[in-house]
Amino acid sequence: MIPYAVDPAHKEENLTLLCDKHHKKVTNRLLTDATVSAHNADPYNQHRDVTNPDPLDFSGAVATISMGSCEFIAERRDFVAFSVDAQPIIGFHYVDDRYMLCADLRDEQNVPLITIVDNELTHTTKAFDVERIANRLILRDRPRRVSIELEFDAPSRVTVTRGQFWMNGVRVWIDDRAIRIDDEAAIIDFNRFRNIPVGVSVGRQIPGTVSAIALDGGWRPQGSMDAVMDAVMDALRDFNSRHRQ
Repeated sequence: MIPYAVDPAHKEENLTLLCDKHHKKVTNRLLTDATVSAHNADPYNQHRDVTNPDPLDFSGAVATISMGSCEFIAERRDFVAFSVDAQPIIGFHYVDDRYMLCADLRDEQNVPLITIVDNELTHTTKAFDVERIANRLILRDRPRRVSIELEFDAPSRVTVTRGQFWMNGVRVWIDDRAIRIDDEAAIIDFNRFRNIPVGVSVGRQIPGTVSAIALDGGWRPQGSMDAVMDAVMDALRDFNSRHRQ
């Protein structure tokens, strides 16, 4: 790769994409042109499904998770903002007087998009596009379509700005107004939860906990949709029959 300062021409064979960290290393002459060329010919993401861990810096006695128009706040305690079938989706673990962020955001095929374990962030390398802008992480699954966007505000706040994630067939869609579950089977908006062990749970609850909003997920079909609709029709016919007598 020939540096632009040496040859200011936009030639396809001489173009590559560097993350902010490696761009600074090249600028500061800590990476050679030969190394950049070698990695450009054999990209990292062709060999690994996830990135190396990226440390986040959360601390203090109060932590906030914002999702849509809802806020989940806790003081000096563990808490889970959202769970599905007893699986924490996003929450904070409080240990040694500091908060540790944990998250498990997956796509429809149950493939992890973003995983955070005790403030160590990894994300898939298979996304169509991954963008880091200041404190924002944006994953896209196709042109102009955001699959998930997070905003990290150290030392105590993380925001799920928009996008969707899945767990056990449950789809959670988030925009600036609400949390929408399974094509609006449930909509949660403009709520603030404080010092609640679990904010919202869908399906089985985490054993030994209580939730501010507990949805049993009973709208999820246990069989085929045709069988479900037949059962609904039979129930309505039975209702009409009983009330005509």
